[in-house]
Amino acid sequence: EQLTSHFHREPLTVEVYCRDQDRSERKDELFGLVHLQLDSVLKVEKQRCSSNVNGILGWRQTWTQILPVIGANTE
Repeated sequence: EQLTSHFHREPLTVEVYCRDQDRSERKDELFGLVHLQLDSVLKVEKQRCSSNVNGILGWRQTWTQILPVIGANTE
């Protein structure tokens, strides 16, 4: 409960990068930022899964949502 409350107050910020495919010598450029509420992920039902590499069993929570990308500062 305390962890869920923290994730609701403090969203995860994800940096989204892009690269010009026609000019491979160019470095990745920051495209923008996405803010993700992790408490939404924690509410999703857990599914049992196993690793393809070593067969270890674990749990997975899958969550899908379209999120807006906030433009990067171009100063």
